[in-house]
Amino acid sequence: MKEQQTLPVWLFQKEMNCPACGRQFMDSYPRYSRLRIDYVEPDLRPCYVSGINPFSYDVTVCFNCGYAMLTDCFTEMNEWQRERVRKTIMPKFHSRHYPMILTEEQAEEKYKLAHLSAQVMGLKDSEMGYLMLRTAWFYKTQPEPKEIQCNQEAGLNETVLKYYQNALPLLEKAYVTEKFPIRGMNELTLAYLIGVLHYRLQNYEETNKWLKVCYANREITKKENSRIFEKISALRKVWKNDAVARQTQAEAEELEHLEAEALSEK
Repeated sequence: MKEQQTLPVWLFQKEMNCPACGRQFMDSYPRYSRLRIDYVEPDLRPCYVSGINPFSYDVTVCFNCGYAMLTDCFTEMNEWQRERVRKTIMPKFHSRHYPMILTEEQAEEKYKLAHLSAQVMGLKDSEMGYLMLRTAWFYKTQPEPKEIQCNQEAGLNETVLKYYQNALPLLEKAYVTEKFPIRGMNELTLAYLIGVLHYRLQNYEETNKWLKVCYANREITKKENSRIFEKISALRKVWKNDAVARQTQAEAEELEHLEAEALSEK
């Protein structure tokens, strides 16, 4: 008889119905009501108190057909996508059951299966881009500090940067082609996120461009945007330090002027 695994208090078992094949199965998921956010990292990844990392459990995989997706949108599937999964993934998938407590390798496999399903289903740009961002979150070996550090000090690994690179063009396209909110983000938040990803990839001119988009947004000084404004301002300052080092002082001063103008209109 298989030994029952004892789950930590922030994990729970839940019965899922697969929208592709109709089978029911049990899986383990983070109980986010039991997790307290300490702060939000520069790329909007939540950092939880006590160093808990729930991101290994954010993908659901059907044991029967192999359909996989981020759990919060696992059941969202139209008929065309259902047929694509049945014809493309299901015939090649070998049934497998994952334990309630995952190893790092098992969690990584789940994300890879989610990428496969996303490609087969032709997800819209925002959903595909968000999946790439969440995958970058998963591959972070340690949280970043709340206040953004320069690229030399951040120490992000190559896999994280690769998924930032994958996410960027998709999120940029979603910004101009899709309706807001996008994955819970308003225009200001997504513009900031795109800017910070460009910064991490050392695309400094693009960072400057997206910071200007942020400062041009009339919602920037509204009370509900105060936290994202703090992050925009922090990004501008770290970008300014890099800009001075790259001898582009004029660009740094222009952004400083734009921020001062935004604050004066409060």
